[in-house]
Amino acid sequence: MISSDDRRVVVTCLFASVSFGLLSGWMHPSEPSPYMDEVFHIPQVQKYCAGSFTSWDPKITTLPGLYLITIGILTPISKLSWPILTLCDTFTLRCISLALSVVNFLIIQRITIQIHGARHGIVDDKKCLLSSLNIALFPLLYFFSFFYYTDVGSTFMVLLMYCLHLEKRDWFAAFIGFLAVLFRQTNIIWVAFVAIQSIGPHILHATHSLLLMDKKNVKFSLSFSGQLKELLEGLLVLIIFYPQTLLKDVLLKCISTGGGYVLVGTSFLAFLIFNKGIVVGDRLAHTAVFHPTQLLYFFGFSLVFSAPHCLWKIKGFLKYVLKKRPIALAALVLFIYGILREYGDLAHPYLLADNRHYTFYIWRRLLHRNSWSPYMGIPFYIYGAYCIHRTLRATGLIFRLSFSIFLALNLCPTLLLEFRYFIIPFLLYRLHIRPEKYSHLLLELALFLSVNFITLYLYMYKPFLWESEPQRNQRFMW
Repeated sequence: MISSDDRRVVVTCLFASVSFGLLSGWMHPSEPSPYMDEVFHIPQVQKYCAGSFTSWDPKITTLPGLYLITIGILTPISKLSWPILTLCDTFTLRCISLALSVVNFLIIQRITIQIHGARHGIVDDKKCLLSSLNIALFPLLYFFSFFYYTDVGSTFMVLLMYCLHLEKRDWFAAFIGFLAVLFRQTNIIWVAFVAIQSIGPHILHATHSLLLMDKKNVKFSLSFSGQLKELLEGLLVLIIFYPQTLLKDVLLKCISTGGGYVLVGTSFLAFLIFNKGIVVGDRLAHTAVFHPTQLLYFFGFSLVFSAPHCLWKIKGFLKYVLKKRPIALAALVLFIYGILREYGDLAHPYLLADNRHYTFYIWRRLLHRNSWSPYMGIPFYIYGAYCIHRTLRATGLIFRLSFSIFLALNLCPTLLLEFRYFIIPFLLYRLHIRPEKYSHLLLELALFLSVNFITLYLYMYKPFLWESEPQRNQRFMW
C-alpha cells in the first residue's frame, strides 16, 4: 500500500515533469523571445547577472526581489557549469519561475494538511493532495508559471510566510514577509494580514478573560456581529480600566509573536518616505484611485473559479436571503447598484487599449456590452461574496474580519482590472475550502485543466498581428 508521503512525491514529480515538458516542448518554442512584461524583467535581471546593480529600467514598478532570488539561484550553478551570463537566458529564467511553481505546490500541500489534514480528524490525506493539486493548477497562477514574471515568486513568498505562521514560526515568517515585499510592494498588505493572525489570539484571550470576570456573562456569541461587538467592548474595557494588563500581558505577548512583522512594517514605512510613494517606476500609470468595483469583480471571479464548491450552496443561499433577509437583500442590491453606477465606468487606459488580455474582451463584451450589462452581474457578485463568507466562517472572527479589510485595501486603490491581482486573495480563500467530496474536487480539476488547455492553446497557436508591429506576433494572455 502506498503511503501518504510516497503519494505526494509521485504527484509532485508528475506535476513537475508535465509542466517542464510543456515549457520546453511547446510554450518556449512558440515564443522564445521575451514577451509582454518579460521585455522589462529579463533585460533587467541580465544586467544584474552582468554585475550592474545600479542600472534600473524606469518602466519597472516593483522592487528587485525576483532578480535577487534569480542571482541567488544562478550564481552557485554557474560555479559548477556555464558562466552566469550564459545561464541568464530567457529559457533558464522561465525555468526558474516554473521551479518556483513546483515549490508552491509543495507549500500548498503543507498548508492544506495543516488546515484540513487527517491528523486533525477533518479530511483524509488523499483529498488534501487532490485539493492541493487543483490549487497548484489554478489557471491564473499556472499560466504565469511559464513566464519570467513576478507573480509566481510573489505568491511563493506569501504562501511560505503563511505556512510558517501556521507552524508558529512567526519571526521566520516575518523575514519571508520582508522578502515578499521585495517581490511586490503591495504584499505588505498580506504581511499585515498574517501579523493580525499572529497577535489576534492574544487579544481575543484577553477580552474573553475580561468578560468571564463578570459571572453573569459567561456565554459568548456565535454570530460574526456578536463576536465583533464582544471584541470591541472587551478592548474598550481593557484600554480604559486595565491599562497595566494591556501593557504587561497583551502587548508583551503580541510583541513576542508579532514583533518581526512590526519591524517589516516599520521598514516599509521608511521606504515609503524615502521613495515618496509605493511604486519605483512608471508612476503616472500606477496612481491610486478609489475603485470599489474591484471587490465586486473579485467576488465574481472567485465564484467562477470556485464554482464546483459553490453550486451546492445555492439552495441554502436562496432560503436565507429570500425568507430571512429579504429587506437586507434589497438594500444590498441597491447599494451595489449605486456603486456600479458611480464607479462602474472606471477603466485604466491599458485595459481599453491592449487586446492581448482577456480582460479587454470581458470588459467590452460582458461587463460593458450595453447600458444595462454592468448591473447583470449583481446576483453573481452577491452570491460570490456569500460563498466566501460561508467558507471563512470556520476560520474565526480575526481571520474573517482581517481578510475583509485587507482584501479591500489590496484591491480598492487599483484602477487597472488585472486578474493577476486576485491571485493571492483567491488562494487564501480557496485554501480554506474544506475538500470534503471527491465529486467537487474532480469537477474543479476538470474545470482548471480545461481552462488551462484553452488559454495555453490560444497563446501558442492563435497569434495575431498589430498594424503598428507587423513583424511581431501578439498572443492572448490573462
